Amino acid sequence: MLCRMTRRAYIADGIGERIRRMRQERGWTQTDLAERVGTTKRAIIHYETHGKFPPAPILAAMAGAFSVTMETLMGPEEPERRLKRNEPDLLNNPDDRRLWKRLQQIKSLPERDQRAILRMLDNTITANAGEG
Repeated sequence: MLCRMTRRAYIADGIGERIRRMRQERGWTQTDLAERVGTTKRAIIHYETHGKFPPAPILAAMAGAFSVTMETLMGPEEPERRLKRNEPDLLNNPDDRRLWKRLQQIKSLPERDQRAILRMLDNTITANAGEG
């Protein structure tokens, strides 16, 4: 016996906000994201506003555009331990990735130069700590 199933949009906790946050972190407009994933701006607005799962091909394209896994894009919010402000987010935050790459470059310098750079950073951080 065949039954007709109604088409439903499944609401996912936080997916709309997660899509919006990831898009904004990259400085993309809704049109930019739509072009990257092969859909329309109207569809992106719908996913962000109503928090409904996009179709699987769009989800896969979004995950690819954001350079995250589909699990990260679709899954529940990240555990509390990852949301600490001082912990770098190398997957989703371009500023954290940029700083990490710079630290890796410093690591390849001779030890004497590394110490000089760290002293300079310490002095800068100490000087700016009083301003905040």
